[in-house]
Amino acid sequence: MNLSYEVLSEPMEVQAGHFCCLTIENTIEFRRIVEDLLDEKSRLMFFDENQQLDNKYIEVIDDIYRIDLNDKRIISKVMKNLETRMNDETMFVETLNLIEKINEFTSMLIFESDLPLEFDEEFNKQTFFKAIGIRVRDDSASFLEHILEYLSLLLKFANIKIFAFINLQLYLDENELTELIN
Repeated sequence: MNLSYEVLSEPMEVQAGHFCCLTIENTIEFRRIVEDLLDEKSRLMFFDENQQLDNKYIEVIDDIYRIDLNDKRIISKVMKNLETRMNDETMFVETLNLIEKINEFTSMLIFESDLPLEFDEEFNKQTFFKAIGIRVRDDSASFLEHILEYLSLLLKFANIKIFAFINLQLYLDENELTELIN
């Protein structure tokens, strides 16, 4: 994979699965590069086999205190996986029984109401998961573990190919950086 940018005399090779640290000492150029990383129409481009990598495969982390294990991209894929499991052989009957119970309970509530209410009996599994608050539990014992869990989830569920951290060395010590790289 190659990184191309107007101030580079030639594309910079970035190997998959390897850590690459780009140090920019010129503050104006640093700001321009950060702005470009955060911009959808960036002049900073990554190429994989001579094809430009779409921005959806690049995760720019400019504030590691705001990383969220329950990022919308992660949760929507988790819900899709759970929905698939609800429909497989072992869970299908349980799913039908649950839908029936929910519909019966909702019908009882509506029947006892003074208002003319109705509900959609067509069961939407995505809405169900949102209603019960499906989320990723954070069992991280450290700041670094939290970052690693986030990266792992994005790799698994969002198909991210490149993680670009801004000023990561300000937040992690040498040992933590080494552990993150490994």
